[in-house]
Amino acid sequence: LPNLGAAIARNQSYGRPDVNVFEVGRVFLRRGEGITEQPPHELPDEPVWVAGVLAGRRPGRIGDGAPWDAFDAKALALAAIRAVAGDVAVEVVQTAVPYLHPGVAGALLVDRAQLDPSLEIPELGTRGVVGWFGELHPEVRARLGITGAAFAYEVYLDVLPLAPPAAMRAIPKYPGSDRDVSLLLGEN
Repeated sequence: LPNLGAAIARNQSYGRPDVNVFEVGRVFLRRGEGITEQPPHELPDEPVWVAGVLAGRRPGRIGDGAPWDAFDAKALALAAIRAVAGDVAVEVVQTAVPYLHPGVAGALLVDRAQLDPSLEIPELGTRGVVGWFGELHPEVRARLGITGAAFAYEVYLDVLPLAPPAAMRAIPKYPGSDRDVSLLLGEN
């Protein structure tokens, strides 16, 4: 997330306030005696995460769109979960995350029985926390040089069960339309 926050600040410095970026990759987490040991005694854990940030306005069909909000971050986090795990049941609860604004942050929970038992994840009862979303804390935004509201999400992809392969379906003979345009023109 710090790199993605820096991407928001960089885009804002170039006059591009509307940002929607994400990254999928390995996070290197130190194992062993403690985080200050030198040299490390064990190789780091390398779980795969997806993280994304939103700032400014979402794209609009005609003109400027509405500003991004925490619900957009939640929707993108849920889309990432469903892309990997299919129709897994996800519960959303309000929570406190140090780098997210108090009261505008949530955790994404999945039943622990559906998750990989060999991986260590935070738990809330019988559910495992697989991600977080919310508005970046004002102090974090100030340290990164971000002006205005910014939203973020993170999802731990390695613990999610893999969905079965998607089944292909035929292309419809008469495709749908989500927009109707009518024009009144003069005879000339």
